Amino acid sequence: MKLINHSALILMFVFTTFTGSFAAPIKIGTTVLEGKTTKGDEIRVEITAVNNPKENPYGTENAWGTKKDGKKPKIIISSIKIIMNGEDCSPALSTYMDLAEPNEAELIIPDEIKIRLIIKGGQKKPSGYEAEIFYLGDILISKSVKDMRFPDAIREDIKYTSMY
Repeated sequence: MKLINHSALILMFVFTTFTGSFAAPIKIGTTVLEGKTTKGDEIRVEITAVNNPKENPYGTENAWGTKKDGKKPKIIISSIKIIMNGEDCSPALSTYMDLAEPNEAELIIPDEIKIRLIIKGGQKKPSGYEAEIFYLGDILISKSVKDMRFPDAIREDIKYTSMY
């Protein structure tokens, strides 16, 4: 049995290393995901989740992942920090402040410039949401969130523009 578990861990490591995909559950505290682009650039993502303070003006009742019962979410993301080759490229609070009850994060690095951060959350399956925060290099391009029960009908898509 230990041999099977050990083999499964090795296979999981090999799979995530070669696909450029790194996932972890989100718990209270800081979840860290790290990876490299195909060019070798280092990417580090730190997602900090906290119990929603009562005085928090951003822990809205209508956030993704909440029940529509007028209650504030229990767990919120207080910060997302994205570091690329030692430089902070973190998104603004408005990018993630409506993603409540986070459960899992995945960092996908398919090539040398595309970076996708997937956050899944919600209180019960099969409902919940899946959010994607998309970067080209160090530039935030978009955020998309979809309801997992009705992904084509209930969604939010935001495109960002920057003047560089």
